[in-house]
Amino acid sequence: MDRLTDLRDELMHDDEFRKSYESRTRLVQYGHRVRRAREASQLTRAELAAQLNVTESGITRLENGEGVDGPSAGMRQALAHALVMPDLNNAP
Repeated sequence: MDRLTDLRDELMHDDEFRKSYESRTRLVQYGHRVRRAREASQLTRAELAAQLNVTESGITRLENGEGVDGPSAGMRQALAHALVMPDLNNAP
């Protein structure tokens, strides 16, 4: 293993760190699902943003798993509808 992996493993013993790490992981995984669904739908970020009335940079941030709480319930529902992927309605 490398030093970063060892450090992460050590920090995972701290409940607060572990919860934050797991939350961030879920956001990143959700973002990857959104990106795969967008690409499968052959939409650009700009096209999806226009459908959802958000900025293209907002779509980029979502796909990168950025943000604190993830997308709102309304945004998840809009994504699920726009990308025809009902499972995107589930919270990250």
